[in-house]
Amino acid sequence: NAFMTTANFNALHQQHRKLSSTTVNTHFGNEEVPTTENGYGLGWKRGLYRNNEILLHSGSTYGYRSFITLFPSQNIGVFTSMNGEDDDYILRVLLHNFLSDVALGVTPWLGASSICDRLTAPKYTGYSNTNNPQRPITEYIGLYVNPIYGNLNVEFDPNNEHLVLRYGVATWDFWTKSGKDQFKAEGTGMIKYLKNMYRFTFLTNENDGIVSVRVDSFCSTCGNDPPIFHKVV
Repeated sequence: NAFMTTANFNALHQQHRKLSSTTVNTHFGNEEVPTTENGYGLGWKRGLYRNNEILLHSGSTYGYRSFITLFPSQNIGVFTSMNGEDDDYILRVLLHNFLSDVALGVTPWLGASSICDRLTAPKYTGYSNTNNPQRPITEYIGLYVNPIYGNLNVEFDPNNEHLVLRYGVATWDFWTKSGKDQFKAEGTGMIKYLKNMYRFTFLTNENDGIVSVRVDSFCSTCGNDPPIFHKVV
């Protein structure tokens, strides 16, 4: 038996709202391009590419970007996925214009060189490498534990002479901020360019000894109740 009726399945891709403007053509200036978007239907954008009906859908999360273009009448689909960033879908849109032409068997109106010409330099801006802690750095070093989020390790990097943060397989350089016992974390290794965290605040007891760290940038949905990791070692 079918999971759902054909009518219900088709409704997933039908236009349920008109789009007042297109997003895929914003990278081409005043050039006349073969792509238009005119409607939205339950996650899918509808439009035309070279007068062929298309369905568009994208997906994004930390370190992952994807895009799919479907040509229902031609039984053709183009799917790409990538790591890193892709601001405003610029690489995916350019690439899908080229790949769609190849799949349709027409001469691509965008070549490799013209695609590269439209791509700008990465917009990544790192943190200033300020390393001026207001207490001996050995007081920050240790294992910090949260019953939900797990373990944070604050360690000393002897090669670069500053603190580093380790969470699972990811690492960050720890740089000091102007406030006492406040740090910011800049991703390194596999997490570089993907996830920086702007505010870590080490908390103290009545004797000014560090007992925990509050990670204000760790959870975007935690609001005024960010996770606190308690020092155990």
